[in-house]
Formats: sequence, structure tokens, C-alpha cells
Amino acid sequence: MAKGVKGAGEMSVDALRRAERKKEKAKNKRDRSRARDDALATRDPEELRAQVARLAPLEAAGKLDGAGRKQLEQLKKQLRVCVDKRREGEAAQQARRAAAQAAGAAARPGGGGGGGRGGRRRRRGG
Repeated sequence: MAKGVKGAGEMSVDALRRAERKKEKAKNKRDRSRARDDALATRDPEELRAQVARLAPLEAAGKLDGAGRKQLEQLKKQLRVCVDKRREGEAAQQARRAAAQAAGAAARPGGGGGGGRGGRRRRRGG
């Protein structure tokens, strides 16, 4: 094997590190975005709506500068994400409830089960 000649599948160490770093940056970006969206899900949408309502008339009148317009756009985006996350959370909760009810009904077809007064009772003592 000749020195300095690389096969078609081999990468230099530097190229490998660059590729790993690129993957790591992409992963970190996804994680930050997900964390930001999850934090928005806990915010109050009415508060965001109030802030947008406060800035919207100023924008319509042309009294907002560049920073104000940028803030308004960010608030609108945050409101959209917040409402979407709330809807997703509610839909997931309803699906979990429906699945739990369906599983509960399938587990006890006769209505008896582990709890309640229905079903067989055990006697204590001898």
C-alpha cells in the first residue's frame, strides 16, 4: 500500500471532524428551536395578543421604527407557534384519553375489574 494515497471511501481526519461538527451544529439548532417552541407553549396567548394589539395600530399609522416592526413580527410568530402548540397538546391529550378509555373498556368487557363493588369478592379469615 502506497503512503499518501487514499482510497475512495477514506476521509481525512480534518474532513471527518468538520462533518461531525456540522452535524452537531444542526442538532443543536434543532434542539434550541424545539426548546424555544416548548417554552412558547407555556406562555399565555392572551398576553401575546394584547402585545400585538398594542403595536398593530402603531404599525398601521407608520409610527414604528425598524426595531418595533421586527418586535411585532416576532410577537405574531410567537403567537402563532403558541396557539399551534396548545392545539397540538390538546389534541394529544384527547387522543390519550380516548386510548385510555378504549383500553379500559377492552380490559373489562363484563364491567367488572380491579376496582369498585362489581365482580367477585374475597373472603377474609378462615
